[in-house]
Amino acid sequence: MIVERARERQQNGDISLSPTTESVTANGLTPEKIQPLTWENLFELDDDGLRVVVRASDLSSFSWGISMRNMPELFVQRVRKCVGKQDNFDSGVSYESKDTAEDERKNRENATRYVKRELLRILQQDNPS
Repeated sequence: MIVERARERQQNGDISLSPTTESVTANGLTPEKIQPLTWENLFELDDDGLRVVVRASDLSSFSWGISMRNMPELFVQRVRKCVGKQDNFDSGVSYESKDTAEDERKNRENATRYVKRELLRILQQDNPS
């Protein structure tokens, strides 16, 4: 159901989902080594119900993006705050950092957790904004 809602919103141009490649090549990896981010592998079902997961290689960067076009402004502001450092934010969320590995891991986890929770909430709304 959520995957279908996501596809419908994507066809309407409200949201889009794509892997980013800039940080991938910066880390010396080729895009082929990273599992493409699709609606199917962003969401999965488990025994507790719907759980949102991000399946991406564990790079030293936040290597996937969700388009912010037509997203609620509060959502955009909170993601910007969670990510901290950003690049090309209008076309997606891209996290690049020179922080320590631990700082980077915490920032990535915080941003990922918020994006997943809010994206799920938006997709579950009957009347999306």
